[in-house]
Amino acid sequence: MQLAEETGISRVTLSKMVNQRGYGTLTDHLNRLCRYFNCTLGELAEYVPDESVTESSSQKSQT
Repeated sequence: MQLAEETGISRVTLSKMVNQRGYGTLTDHLNRLCRYFNCTLGELAEYVPDESVTESSSQKSQT
């Protein structure tokens, strides 16, 4: 896989980053991907709130 070779990020890690929601990765990996794609972090990743956290927060504000 060209991406793994050129970024130095293992294929397993790249697969987990893409396929496992909530997978925690190193900031170094994010930096490497941004450098490879010549993009910002905001163009590479998106914040998606965890539903259980959102529900818990909304319940607290209703009490």
